[in-house]
Amino acid sequence: MIDLSGMTLSDLRDAADKASVVDVEADVARRAMVAFLKSPGAPQAKAVGIASSGKSYVALLGGERIGAVYRVRNDLQLKRLRRVPESVAYLAELVRRKHA
Repeated sequence: MIDLSGMTLSDLRDAADKASVVDVEADVARRAMVAFLKSPGAPQAKAVGIASSGKSYVALLGGERIGAVYRVRNDLQLKRLRRVPESVAYLAELVRRKHA
């Protein structure tokens, strides 16, 4: 995951201009949460839908960090990402900071 701790809110806004927050289907958010909570020591998280470059993502935001980001495939299957697109990471961090 990209280290975004040193970025200001205005820098995050500028970097996240290619992504937008969207509504996520309840079933997709639930499945992402179940998959994330299977990890040992996973904190409670909030699911946020993000659209970027024509693709859909679900970011799970914990208190101190972004817990996980899942790509929602066309058939609604989820794939956990190891390398998150920058615009998605910036927007997820911006949303996390606003709701913290």
